[in-house]
Amino acid sequence: MKQRIKRFLILPLVILLMAGLGACAGNKNQSETLSEEQKVNMDEGIEAMIKQLSTMNEEEKTTYLAQGDSFTTTAINRWQEVQAELGGYKKFIESSYSKSDSDITAVYRAAFEKENATVTMVYDTSTGTPNSIVIDIEYSLASKMQKAGLNTLMGLVIVFAVLFFLSFIISLLQHVRYFENKFIKKKKKISNQETPEIKTTAPESVPEVDDLELVAVITAAISASTGMKTDGFVVRSIKKSNKSKWMKSNLGG
Repeated sequence: MKQRIKRFLILPLVILLMAGLGACAGNKNQSETLSEEQKVNMDEGIEAMIKQLSTMNEEEKTTYLAQGDSFTTTAINRWQEVQAELGGYKKFIESSYSKSDSDITAVYRAAFEKENATVTMVYDTSTGTPNSIVIDIEYSLASKMQKAGLNTLMGLVIVFAVLFFLSFIISLLQHVRYFENKFIKKKKKISNQETPEIKTTAPESVPEVDDLELVAVITAAISASTGMKTDGFVVRSIKKSNKSKWMKSNLGG
């Protein structure tokens, strides 16, 4: 229980320590820069804050956020944004400070388990309290190459997926004609079923007269008109004659 209370008090104490250091720096002549001792002390304060943020559990985060301090809330939110890509805190690399009439800017570089990062904090010179914190990840060349490779791979996958989809759509177009013809045939079939069929009857063929009977009739007619016996001549063929010439010859024309 005492250990938990102690952990809950670390971050506020660190913030108060940095505020005190900033206030001491602000009470001096504004043209002066921070002394080496002040820089070391502020480095230690920032380092303690980062260590606390990197080891903070969910219960502690909830407790700190419930306090309603704007800077503490901002620090926790900024750390949550980069925690997965940085990992735990390893060591201090370097720091730099710049001072103006209204604020002090501290740039603190540190190494983490996965990547390095730059923590930039701004203090109000009049009160010495920290106003803002920004944590920027310094991606290594290997990380940048990996991200570039993943982006390239993702782009290629998307391009080939789109091309495959377009090819699939184009391959379906060849079946459109088949379904179109099938639809037309079906429509014609339905139209033919609805239209009544008109049956045409072929003209009845006139039965031909038996040639032997016709020959017998003609032979009898010739015999009657000429007085010749039927055995005196033989009918070998029957041909259609020109009616007009026949009438003239019989009428004496």
